[in-house]
Amino acid sequence: MKVRALSLLLLCVGQVAWAEPPSSDPHKERARLVARSLTQEATLSFDRRDFAKTQMLLEAAYMLYTSEKIQYSLARVYEAQGQKLLAMRSYQQFLRKVGLSERLPGQTEDATGAIARLQKDLGHLVFSRALSSPVRIDEEVPLPRGSLDAWVEPGTHRLVMSNDLEQLSISAGETKTVKVSDSSEAPITSSDVTAAAPSRTAARPGLRAAKWTLGVLGIGALGIGGTLVGIDGLRRCSDFPGACNDPLATRWPGVGLLVGGGVMVGISAVLFGVDSR
Repeated sequence: MKVRALSLLLLCVGQVAWAEPPSSDPHKERARLVARSLTQEATLSFDRRDFAKTQMLLEAAYMLYTSEKIQYSLARVYEAQGQKLLAMRSYQQFLRKVGLSERLPGQTEDATGAIARLQKDLGHLVFSRALSSPVRIDEEVPLPRGSLDAWVEPGTHRLVMSNDLEQLSISAGETKTVKVSDSSEAPITSSDVTAAAPSRTAARPGLRAAKWTLGVLGIGALGIGGTLVGIDGLRRCSDFPGACNDPLATRWPGVGLLVGGGVMVGISAVLFGVDSR
């Protein structure tokens, strides 16, 4: 019942996310329509408890058409799989970037309750002042200027800041204050970390996984569907060739698989086109 209710909620979130007028940009409109199809397919896969496929579909949808409302659905899927840090970050991103008037009833309470639940299993870094320059934690994308805190997995972490390198350990449910100096000097890292947000190019691996997975699943469905249509009407023989049972009725299951496989192959083809750009 809980999974069914959540799948319906994911569907509602998807409907709200796409409830906006079509874009005049044909490429953006095509991406929006494909992303909407991906979120609808994600609802079905979540209902089947295929959380890994649901995550892949939602991440691909978000990369194609950035709607922060999708972050709420992603947070629920991450949490269902035990990916608590990703869930925490997605819940916070949803609350920070989606206005109250744009949220569904109950989403605010659910997200804040989830944050309170997840923080018991994560470490919380609080900066002594808003960051004046990006800070990198381990090998992750740098935190942007102005950040006040960060959530991390329990354990030991390396912080690369302006002219400083700090290593600290933190336990689950623990909060640690990180002293940040007011420095405008360039970070000590050799790479440029001024771009805080991940670019679409950096997100390509997820898109590539989505296009190949959908393509392979679609081809498989087409093959099975074609086989079922082909054997429709044949008889199963218990004592071949003397005694045969009633003829097989596999036509409509085969047609269903052919249609589903065709849709997945079509979406995969669009993803291939998007990724090539």
